[in-house]
Amino acid sequence: MLKHDGRGRKGRRAHFTPKPVPYHDVIRMARLAARLTQQALADRVGVTIGMISLLENGRRPYPSYMTMVRIARALNLPAEELFPVPDYIPNTNGDAA
Repeated sequence: MLKHDGRGRKGRRAHFTPKPVPYHDVIRMARLAARLTQQALADRVGVTIGMISLLENGRRPYPSYMTMVRIARALNLPAEELFPVPDYIPNTNGDAA
């Protein structure tokens, strides 16, 4: 049986950079883990079920910072889990989504 020593071609170590999980996947996974429906999450956050659906399906660009914070709180997540990209600049103008 062959063993892999963690080295790639020419004896160099293989290097893998994990990709951050997109925020929409984090929202969906956390909602399902909390056993919440989209409607229940929408009610907790104060947005429509349509907004939650758009967010979870990645069809809505980042909503406002406050909406993301409310989603994180409703799902008992640290807000940073929804902002994994270091160069993300949130919309801080206070708009609801």
